[in-house]
Amino acid sequence: MTRPILVFLLAWQLFHRTGHALVSFHETSRRDAIQLVGWLASTSVPHPAKASSSITSTDAQNLLALIPKRNFDAPATNATISAELTSQIESLAASMENHQSNNAQSPLLRGNWRLLYSNGAEITNLATNLPLGFQLGKTVQPIGNDVFENRGTLDHPLKLAHWQTNVIGDVRVAPAGSLNAAGVKNDRGNRVDVDFRVLVFVLDEVFGRPVRFQKILIPRPLAKGKPQPANDITYLDKTLRIVRGGDGALFIFQRENDVKLLTAEERNLLLGSSATSKQERIDVGIGMAEKSSSPELQFLFQERKQ
Repeated sequence: MTRPILVFLLAWQLFHRTGHALVSFHETSRRDAIQLVGWLASTSVPHPAKASSSITSTDAQNLLALIPKRNFDAPATNATISAELTSQIESLAASMENHQSNNAQSPLLRGNWRLLYSNGAEITNLATNLPLGFQLGKTVQPIGNDVFENRGTLDHPLKLAHWQTNVIGDVRVAPAGSLNAAGVKNDRGNRVDVDFRVLVFVLDEVFGRPVRFQKILIPRPLAKGKPQPANDITYLDKTLRIVRGGDGALFIFQRENDVKLLTAEERNLLLGSSATSKQERIDVGIGMAEKSSSPELQFLFQERKQ
């Protein structure tokens, strides 16, 4: 009986404030950029990607077959599967990378993608350290011509509560020759720059009953001298996408058609409401997610006691 009470009290604590929040994100810590998923998108300008004949559809099928299904359709991570299987997945993915160019301008990017695997720190942290028995659920990324969303869910085996998060942002083709946070040069035309606009937290179920609590956090503009958030699309076909974050973390996506972007009206409503509402200023610096005054980020990234 104590856990349901704790969940209810936690939900009340997280959402009792009505003000929107202003968050500062730093690309050098991808956790500070999204806190949920480090799996960012790109634009969709109609220029075809050039692929090497050494990569076949069988490679993509084999990679997809290696990745196991998880509870709540959550992505697999190097922290939730065996070291042997992790090595097989990451080795095959690496062998498929960097045989293509101009992926940042490929029309294949446009659509809806589900995250199947990642070794990114922010994903592995969510997959292993959520408090109160919550588990990371389905994580998806719908992409439009110049916009993207990162959507994640948090579920509970006892259905104590259900959370949703959505990071809404803009994407564009990165300049040729640009350097990411790790100093890697964009020499294949596979890189996209990412700007974060809104981070939305929604609690939509408690004890099996529908509720609707929503809180919006607004990222600060990128500080002068900070690296531009960017991601490299190292492999892309009709069903599979492999992405490397600015720190080299691996993200593997499969195309999925049952997820849609917010409409322009819905997106503008969120952006407009966040711009006109009274904002609570919250600073989230490098490695400071756990110390943030935002209760949502504290909840997601508190260390689990052993």
